[in-house]
Amino acid sequence: MNTHKKMDHKEKRTAERYVYTCPVSLTVLGNSHTLPNDIYNPAETVDISNNGMRIRISRNLREGSVIKVLISIPGQPAKIPVLAEVKWIKKKISNNYQAGLRYVVQ
Repeated sequence: MNTHKKMDHKEKRTAERYVYTCPVSLTVLGNSHTLPNDIYNPAETVDISNNGMRIRISRNLREGSVIKVLISIPGQPAKIPVLAEVKWIKKKISNNYQAGLRYVVQ
């Protein structure tokens, strides 16, 4: 787990983002291109805010997909469930993507 206060680049978002790295599991709940319950692993958070998070993932996600995110708590068996919508996805290096997620319920 890695936490740091506030990222250095200029943000257009309304909520402050904090660097926070931890493993997550993703379950796609459905969209027009993906069957419900497709599970994507491994994935991890890059940063997190009150409105959403950025994740690193080895597979592509579709914008607009609603996903269930299980955030692992280091050293604990409990995982925090969150519903989120994929707002954007960018391919970084071969089969390595980053996605912006917005929480569905806040």
